[in-house]
Amino acid sequence: MTTIPQFIDAVSNLHREKDAAYGNSWKKRGELISIMANIARKVDRLEVVLNGAQTSRDESLIDTVVDLLVYSLKYLTFLADQDPKVDRLLFGANPTLEARPRSDGTDALDWLLRTLDTTPLATPAADLGETTRRTIAAYERLERLVRRKPDPAEFGERAELARALIGATTALLGAVREAEPVDWDSFVETWRARPKVHP
Repeated sequence: MTTIPQFIDAVSNLHREKDAAYGNSWKKRGELISIMANIARKVDRLEVVLNGAQTSRDESLIDTVVDLLVYSLKYLTFLADQDPKVDRLLFGANPTLEARPRSDGTDALDWLLRTLDTTPLATPAADLGETTRRTIAAYERLERLVRRKPDPAEFGERAELARALIGATTALLGAVREAEPVDWDSFVETWRARPKVHP
């Protein structure tokens, strides 16, 4: 089985390729219409799979969960742009990151990805069904807050709920790794082999 650092490299390459292809379209129409809608589509797909639907040839379960992880990390970079306290919480005084908006390009997401707690990937604590339900519940808590009228004082709370969603998604990836090792290895080998795209 491929290693967790190899998986992180694969996700990084996937994100770089998609960022080069789509740029900032993921946030173009704002938090509710663009960002949360992207996350919601992946959560909706998880609900369908949880209810017994088969994954498609175009998008396996690991594809869906990795996309959810990436969009959730991107959402954190967006929140860091909105609130200096969130930025400090996530990035501290990191001199390796450029001063441009955190949500532009790939640097800030790469940093979050490489500092991700990967313990749940190596030691899954629950099965696919349970981790999927926990991930959906984490998303629903975030969605309830975001649907209220935006309040700058809530950016920190949104960041905490987004981090909880990321933690639940990481645990779900650990369950996917254990339940579907062939798909896991196929994803990693496919994306590790891709050359890095530099914007």
